[in-house]
Amino acid sequence: MTITGFPIETVSGDGLVADLKATRGPQGTAIIKNKWVATGMVLSKSATSRTLHLSQSGTVGTGISRAKIDGIVVALPDVADQVAVPTNFTGAAIIYTVYLVASGGAYAVQIGETVPDAALALYTVTVPAGDAGTSLAAVTLADVRTIQPARGWVTSVTPFVSVALAADLPSTNYAVAVDVLSATDLAAVGAVTVYDKAVNGFKIKMSGSADNVSVRWTVLKAPE
Repeated sequence: MTITGFPIETVSGDGLVADLKATRGPQGTAIIKNKWVATGMVLSKSATSRTLHLSQSGTVGTGISRAKIDGIVVALPDVADQVAVPTNFTGAAIIYTVYLVASGGAYAVQIGETVPDAALALYTVTVPAGDAGTSLAAVTLADVRTIQPARGWVTSVTPFVSVALAADLPSTNYAVAVDVLSATDLAAVGAVTVYDKAVNGFKIKMSGSADNVSVRWTVLKAPE
């Protein structure tokens, strides 16, 4: 267990378990993702249908897109009409996300209104109200890829997750205990640290190369 916030000595002695229970506040779980695009994974609109093309350069050809996900490097060839975008018969815009995810023993680019925990988000797709046409002329794409150079296990971005609390705490004078529950490689999680504490939440980061790191966090009150 890692405790960040105030010295561990404030929760110590023979009554450690009792002290922890007495000072424990909100608790929950979070996923720290360590995924990125190394090259490609570019989406572009079809000119004749409600589909999106996947390519390395933005034009479908013989390119190969690569991404780091689930602790491995995944390569996908350029594919025309890779993703079908739904129509929208409602009176409000619908925002979808296109993501890369393991599916059926392979990796595929899919679209949905929510992103699975183990997926790598690539683009958001906004379908306006009443868009029932046969083209994507009215649809808006927004690039949300995390892009890093293809350098094996080396990353230039520290993986982290933001945790929002259901109710504000009285102050930022609190600690957070963190337990690592699972990961693609538990030995590669590295150090887990809580930082940027605010009354309404905090962030958790890790220093290792593992992916899909599930952590349980517990807010601990500061000693009286």
